[in-house]
Amino acid sequence: MKKMSIINKSTFPYLICSAFFAVLAFASISSAQITKNLIPELVEKSKLSVGLEEVVKIPDSGSDKDENKAARLNLLIPPGDGSGRLFVNDMRGKLYVIVDRTATVYMDVKSLVGKGFHDQSGQQGFSYFVFHPEFAKNGIFYTVTSEDKDTGTPDFPVTKPIFNNKGKRIASSHHDVIREWKPTNPSANTFSGTMREILRIEEPYPDHNTGQLAFNPNAKPGDADYGMLYIAVADGGSDGFPVSDTDPLDNGQDLGTPLGKMLRINPFGNNSANGKYGIPADNPFVDDGDPKTLDEIWAYGLRNPHRFSWDTGGDGKMLIVDTGQAFIEEVNLGKKGANYGWGEREGTWVVDENNENVLYELPKNDRDFNYTYPVAQYDHKIPLGVTEFYGIAITGGFVYRGNAIPELLGQYIFADFGSDARFFHVPVDELVEGKQATIRELRLFDGKKERSFLEMVGKKRTDVRFGIDEAGELYVTSKQDGKVRKIVPSPESRNYQNKVQSEVSTAVGTITRTVYDGRTVFRLSDGRTEAVVVPEIGRVMRYGFVGGSNWLWNSSQKSYGKNEWKNWGGDKTWPAPQLWPAITQRNWLPEPAWDGNSHKAKILPNNHLQMTSEVAKGFGARVVREFWFEQNGDFAIAQTVEKVKGEPLLLSIWNVTQIEPPDAMFVALNSQSVYKNNFHWFVPPKNESPIVQIMPTLLQVRPSVGVSEKNSYKIGTDTSVIAVAAVKDGVAMIEKASRQDGEYPDGAAGGAGFPVKVYNSGDEEKKIMPS
Repeated sequence: MKKMSIINKSTFPYLICSAFFAVLAFASISSAQITKNLIPELVEKSKLSVGLEEVVKIPDSGSDKDENKAARLNLLIPPGDGSGRLFVNDMRGKLYVIVDRTATVYMDVKSLVGKGFHDQSGQQGFSYFVFHPEFAKNGIFYTVTSEDKDTGTPDFPVTKPIFNNKGKRIASSHHDVIREWKPTNPSANTFSGTMREILRIEEPYPDHNTGQLAFNPNAKPGDADYGMLYIAVADGGSDGFPVSDTDPLDNGQDLGTPLGKMLRINPFGNNSANGKYGIPADNPFVDDGDPKTLDEIWAYGLRNPHRFSWDTGGDGKMLIVDTGQAFIEEVNLGKKGANYGWGEREGTWVVDENNENVLYELPKNDRDFNYTYPVAQYDHKIPLGVTEFYGIAITGGFVYRGNAIPELLGQYIFADFGSDARFFHVPVDELVEGKQATIRELRLFDGKKERSFLEMVGKKRTDVRFGIDEAGELYVTSKQDGKVRKIVPSPESRNYQNKVQSEVSTAVGTITRTVYDGRTVFRLSDGRTEAVVVPEIGRVMRYGFVGGSNWLWNSSQKSYGKNEWKNWGGDKTWPAPQLWPAITQRNWLPEPAWDGNSHKAKILPNNHLQMTSEVAKGFGARVVREFWFEQNGDFAIAQTVEKVKGEPLLLSIWNVTQIEPPDAMFVALNSQSVYKNNFHWFVPPKNESPIVQIMPTLLQVRPSVGVSEKNSYKIGTDTSVIAVAAVKDGVAMIEKASRQDGEYPDGAAGGAGFPVKVYNSGDEEKKIMPS
């Protein structure tokens, strides 16, 4: 008899993040000058640690005249299309795509922009890019480039006279240009397509230019924030070095310029002054009545907010870092209409606009000014004995919501990219308006040795930047060595051994992208057997011999209404029904559950396919599944359920496989069961006898289709060996599962729970569900 098998492996770590809010008004009783040691408390080293693992080195791009020839890596993000690809930009002009730890040039932005490409300083060039939320369908993405002033007319010209630090009037530096690109094939790894200019900003000085572009990843279609493009714009720079005047054009507090602001636009709209983009009606200054105010502004009073991100779990907080002048580095909560204070405030102090080396405590009536202050900050502490320049500057990262390092979950990870070079973390739940969260230094490991990132890079500064993939795992890049590194469990992590073992893969066969029933899918095959995983609905929808029949039941219904159960069939994950009434006030699945809804998918280095659900409403948990073929022909599914939001909750999980009706089914039994005949009827049969044979460790049943009025029955067993076999036309499919903890909680009176339930349904859809 031919045999196929599915292996299910499940774990249930309960990782909990909760949040609370409090608001405090700041007040001060002194206006004395402060010139050093603003924050006496030192940033202590954390008990938490992570490893850094090299993924790929991008080719050097500097010329012989450059002191450092390494690629100036500035941003690493996924396209959000489920492909598992990563993209990283070299500020000297090229965008790279990384597939299976190999980087190739996706596009040469510098060549496509033309001779006006401007990269004369470390803050200029091809600085940022972002993919539209619907990139998988429309292929659209956006870039920021520095360009010569003679390449176009600025939409936002500098209207104030510009002076250098010697008092001499000078011309502006360059333009920052935001473009929209549309490839002919979004899934291709080499760009071919079209582009259009969206907007152009004139920059007065070479530094503090247009920064990061981003879309809110928490916004869903139909939300007001969905598809709105956020643009971080610094204050336009300083008047030369050494600096004699902070924010010399007073841009931070000027609502008539985009400089020193967070902008928000609709790139698909056309109601802007140049007609090339839209201004969202819910932007905070649209209806302020002042014609000089730019409606594009979402927040202001920022010095250099070149990095920002949203927490994709918890409360979905937006976090903006602002690089300080001489004293304070800031982590801010993103807040619509907020004034973060620059150039009148630096951190929680008053800045002397004419002397960057002096701050003052806040005045007693500070609340009258309605500034929004950072929720975490650290000051500039120069080590004793340092005589040369020692730069300190914050770079923002992400709240960790990955799977590889459970102890890091819910921590906001960021760093200093200057000579300080430390990595930091702070619990996102402690980032609350009106309070200062405690920052800890995140310890780093290079292999099994603890080292600083400065030591790993081998330079005087790190120029570190953070990246992220679709699974929420974090990466770091550096302009100093052109390397992409992944944040992984350190030797101190409980997951370190799991990581080491996973690198020795037992997976065989191939994983390819294809189309199944009109949907983009992943086909896994060992050459003998194949499985089709459909991220769009979070299910395995085909399993069988290559070229043979599909064992998994598929519904003929192609779409479902808003309140309908999305029962396409196949293999899936459910929240068990004990929780349904409490969450939905009805005896049916909450929306969205873990199946029937879109998942993110990626191919892992160990040749596993990973599929991650969204956080399920009501449960505050998500499901991560990995799929692969073992060398013995087993198709394996490893599942982890993670609690990432809300209060503790007892989660009961169904792993459900719906298959086509077989000729016979076999269920493993526990010979020491507390139940009569070693199994329990949930739904007894009526007017039929589906039992074919009972043995101490095996039960044989036949389908009930067409032989009874009810046409269904449900059996529970308390066996420690979870196994079900279905036989049809001389072929057997065996499903067996192991678990680290947990079992189905329901049982008969005085009995145990049921790790496995078999439900035989003879309804018109003719489906059988061993779970």
